[in-house]
Amino acid sequence: YPLCALAVSDERPFSDRLINTDDRKIFQGIVDDLLKTIGESSWDVLFPGNQVVTFTAFHGEAAEIEEDAEDEDEFSLCPYQEVLDREHLKTFISDKLDVYNMMPANIPMNLVLFEDAVNHVCHIFRILSQERGNALLVGVGGSGRQSLTRLASYLAGYNCKQIAIAKGYKKADFYEDLKALFLQTGVEQKHTVFLFNDTQLVEESFLEDINNMLSSGEIPGLFPPDELDPIYQQLREEATKAERSTSEDELYKWFIQRSRANLNIVFCMSPIGKLFQNSVRMYPSLVNCTTIKWFSEWPATALREVAAQFLSEISFDEPSHTESLATVFTRAHTSVSATASKMALEVKRFTYVTPTSYLALVTGYREMLKNKRKEISTNANILISGLNKIDEAKKQVAELTIDLEKMTKIVQRKQVECEKLLVQIISQQREADEKKTKCEMEKSKTQEEAGVCKEIQKSAQRDLDRAMPALQRALQALAKLTKDAVTEVKSYSTPPPVVELVLAAVMTLLGEGTAWAVAKKNMSDAGFLSRLKNYDKDKIGSSLIKKIKSSHRRKNLRLKT
Repeated sequence: YPLCALAVSDERPFSDRLINTDDRKIFQGIVDDLLKTIGESSWDVLFPGNQVVTFTAFHGEAAEIEEDAEDEDEFSLCPYQEVLDREHLKTFISDKLDVYNMMPANIPMNLVLFEDAVNHVCHIFRILSQERGNALLVGVGGSGRQSLTRLASYLAGYNCKQIAIAKGYKKADFYEDLKALFLQTGVEQKHTVFLFNDTQLVEESFLEDINNMLSSGEIPGLFPPDELDPIYQQLREEATKAERSTSEDELYKWFIQRSRANLNIVFCMSPIGKLFQNSVRMYPSLVNCTTIKWFSEWPATALREVAAQFLSEISFDEPSHTESLATVFTRAHTSVSATASKMALEVKRFTYVTPTSYLALVTGYREMLKNKRKEISTNANILISGLNKIDEAKKQVAELTIDLEKMTKIVQRKQVECEKLLVQIISQQREADEKKTKCEMEKSKTQEEAGVCKEIQKSAQRDLDRAMPALQRALQALAKLTKDAVTEVKSYSTPPPVVELVLAAVMTLLGEGTAWAVAKKNMSDAGFLSRLKNYDKDKIGSSLIKKIKSSHRRKNLRLKT
């Protein structure tokens, strides 16, 4: 166990600085020779199968953030010891990641904790746990440098601070952020990890300031004198209790010492391009005052695990499809990476296949699959809806067909009835036409007769107009007739012809005989005058008039009517 711990302790500061697998194998050979010479052992004996051995101080039972502690940064560590159960370590880190993601102040991180990622977390945690432990993390974009640093900072119980670059961000803004960082670590004594990325180098002077912070712990001229006075006021009371000098120079030195003790700087850089080469050459503190940690290419197992994790959100008909797709993505990425390395050796053209491009491939496929499934599902729903409507239409057509057959029979029956009715109507129409013709004939005849009647009416009216005066005169004469006059006429034994004629007409009207004896007899009646005056003259018919006229013709007399 001591030899194993010694080998791992030597591997961290030296092997982590090496940039490729070949160099690491050379280092393992050197350690193997030393183990054989000094410890009478070998690398294969200590690490059979070249298995990874990890030492940590946060995976034991005592490693937990004290929830009841007044200071959120208090952290209880277990002894620095070997990890015997890597699955337990992975589960522990995963649980802490879930807790980190649930905190409102933190941005959730969707990390896949494959074996290399777990090792990186442990190595960064080891660096942060050391006094003035600063790190230079070298790797391409998307390799997990910043996310794993945040997770390691949380495991160590430290605050992780990172500046936010916005449009118009300049050196003055950078200095304001650094002032807040120094006050947090030097005055408030909050253990803080300052995470900085080479993409945040808005000005080259930022790198010089980082170099000064790593080498001496301060930036010359960062705090003007008027801003140092409040700092001195806050530190003076603590310095008195600690029996330290309260002069301004001593307080400033103590302020810087406290800042360096509570501040860990993690600088993330990409090896691509000239920036990394120029930076480490011009600013030696980036190498001398940091622990360098190289983030190499993800191995095939990590690529497969990452793809499987991202594809686990999608349900497949067969569970094996997830592993198959993850294998396809892994082979595609590794083959492209191998081809890029071959092209760099042969034609000196460098093409970098980063984890970011791999994640873009997997997430792009996942989103495309979701969109296609959604599109297919939408189309399928439209098709199913159309088929359901077709089935409903078929049912309706069948029902309408039955109704149509019933209605056809009814229509046929009605048609027969209509034909019969049409024959009847035609017959009735013919009869009506005949009746109409007859009516028209009768109408013309009636019109002719009406004309004749009108002529007769006019003639009768003329006769009536001529007769009315005579009638009036006769009525007047009748009204003047007295019994004496009647007695006088009655006394004639042989009346004059006119008197005889008049009395004959009177007797005819009264329905008596026309002889003079009959007339005399009636005149002898006391009610004779009354009968004449009350006689209904409107009932005198044409037969009576003809009878009177014939009587007049026999006697050859003419009367005015």
